[in-house]
Amino acid sequence: MNDPLPSPVSFSPPRQLRIGASVAVSLLAMAAVVLMTNYLAARHYQRFLWTSDARYELSTQTRQLLAGVTVDLRVTILFDRNEPLFDTVSGLLKEYAYACPRITVEHVDYQRDLGRAEAVIARYQLSQTDIDLVVFDAGGRTKIVRSSELSDYNLQDLFAGEREVKRIAFRGEPLFTSAIAGLLEAKSPVAYFLRGHGEHDPASDEARMGYAKFGRVLQQKNITVSSLFLAGTNTIPEDCALLVVAGPENPYGPTELEQIGNYLGQGGRMLALLSYHRSNYRPTGLEGLLSDWGVTVGANLALDPATTKTGLDLICTNIGNHQIVKP
Repeated sequence: MNDPLPSPVSFSPPRQLRIGASVAVSLLAMAAVVLMTNYLAARHYQRFLWTSDARYELSTQTRQLLAGVTVDLRVTILFDRNEPLFDTVSGLLKEYAYACPRITVEHVDYQRDLGRAEAVIARYQLSQTDIDLVVFDAGGRTKIVRSSELSDYNLQDLFAGEREVKRIAFRGEPLFTSAIAGLLEAKSPVAYFLRGHGEHDPASDEARMGYAKFGRVLQQKNITVSSLFLAGTNTIPEDCALLVVAGPENPYGPTELEQIGNYLGQGGRMLALLSYHRSNYRPTGLEGLLSDWGVTVGANLALDPATTKTGLDLICTNIGNHQIVKP
């Protein structure tokens, strides 16, 4: 009779300890590999754009600009989420934030979150009609891009009698990149409003004559607005990027005209808004100066009875397809 088969020997305590230790070491090693992989992925990740929509693909120039950003940029999208451009704007700015860790993007729907919308309007001194726009903020310096600027339109449909004007191109990236580039400049350009002769006041909110709204538009474009009086020994500052002459009522003196002429001769820029109605049909002194630059100032009043309601306004409906009438 054959001997019975020996019963299997159970694991001895030392062997069980060795197996347990081996499993524990393997688990720790696996956890270490996972942690290290995630750490490296977080520091050295690479994103790939799988969508075929070119609106979300950043250009090489934009990526080079974002790679050099060294300040924190806050981007606020003040948009109605039902607005046709919202998804495109949001998707593109999300790519900006992915490409630059210093950019944070906030969405504020002024239709659904009135409290946050009011806070944005107050923070950036916007009017209640300023909606559907993007605010770029770098430490208090801001630039604003409005929805009306973001598209090119096919005006030929309007001329053909169509009621709806279609968008034919989205201009988000060049405008957003330009806004960021402007904020990265070391110094903001300064626009000086000439004062002392009854000109429009850039700090006044008076409905008909105040220019505060125009001043805020310049400030939102990161342009500093200041007033300038040329009386006495005052001169045009060297940092004057634009001299605004906004509807003077009284004529300028010889010394002031000489200073303005010297400023223009050195490459300065001037925005001259002249009104013979405002100056009581008297010359302001700028007429001869402008004539030297090939600009003829006439004492004329343009009327078009067919396109006016009050006789003092002009309602334009037939706008040609030209660069000057685009947003």
